[in-house]
Amino acid sequence: MSDFTKQGGEWLGAVRSYVQHKFFNGETVTWGSGDELRPPATIGQIEEVAALAVDSAFKEVDELKKEIERLRKKLLFAQLGISQTKGESDEG
Repeated sequence: MSDFTKQGGEWLGAVRSYVQHKFFNGETVTWGSGDELRPPATIGQIEEVAALAVDSAFKEVDELKKEIERLRKKLLFAQLGISQTKGESDEG
């Protein structure tokens, strides 16, 4: 399994925010450690935090896709020698 925790991202922020707000000691645990949360996590909480992570990751991917498409269009226009107006170059 690859170590996504070292890569970070919106998904990890969503997980950390959840932990900080749902557990008594969520604000004081050391990330990446073996610290135990109080109270212990339920299966439902683990499922909820997994869903939050996936949702955040998909949102981040969607934003990256939009940025790639914007850059692809910009490159195409540049290759064709077509000038874009400010409004056209900023739209997706």
